[in-house]
Amino acid sequence: MRATASLVRALESFHQLSDASLDAVEPGAVRKTYARGATLFREGDAAHGVFIVLSGEVRVVRSSRGRRYVLHVEGAGGTLGEAPVFDRGPYPVTAIAHGAVDALYIASDPLERAIRGSPELGLFFLRRLGGRVRALLERVDGLATAHVSTRLAAFLLEHAARTAELDEAVDEADA
Repeated sequence: MRATASLVRALESFHQLSDASLDAVEPGAVRKTYARGATLFREGDAAHGVFIVLSGEVRVVRSSRGRRYVLHVEGAGGTLGEAPVFDRGPYPVTAIAHGAVDALYIASDPLERAIRGSPELGLFFLRRLGGRVRALLERVDGLATAHVSTRLAAFLLEHAARTAELDEAVDEADA
């Protein structure tokens, strides 16, 4: 097993993959680090590869009507950017490091070659995408069926959390 495969094998969500599948991503894998607030990719940019979070957290946000909201957070073992890489569209979201992040970046072409050589790897990414679709559908259902007062309370809680986060960032910048 190669060095990159060892890094990924240590992540719980990748335990089910064979050593051969993990070795298949080695040629196209690059380890990258991001400081708090750094952008891994931006909404609307051409998708050029996927990211595997080795450590830290990445917030996945989307903008609409001048407002930015968090869709989900990916921690160690999380994957980012698969859908636009596979459908060859632009990134539909922005991924921002929430603290220091260590990630593995795999460019589109080497990833496609790895999947052709190891269908198990393709099934892994399909399962990850399927889980994300389910989670987003549950969220939409919750928003669509919630009473107005419930949605307002959720908005106020989200706003309070964002305000607290901004206050924390200002305090850190002043320190």
